[in-house]
Amino acid sequence: RTTTPRQLESRALVRSAVARGELPGDTSPTIVLDALAGAMANHVLSTPPELYDEMVAQAPRYLERLVDFVLAGARASAEHSL
Repeated sequence: RTTTPRQLESRALVRSAVARGELPGDTSPTIVLDALAGAMANHVLSTPPELYDEMVAQAPRYLERLVDFVLAGARASAEHSL
């Protein structure tokens, strides 16, 4: 399987956040990205067809909240490992 440029860029974004001290040093780009991708896929797949247009309209707010949630989890994970 080939890694896409988008996957490489996404991993680089997580690593940059670690380098800037925004995420703990042991943050796994794989776990962060899997959590985001899995949640997004589940959200789309579990939305009933009649709510699809509303889901799309609300996508920016949903994604903002989802990213905040995943990043908070990454930060809390480091706090619990101390």
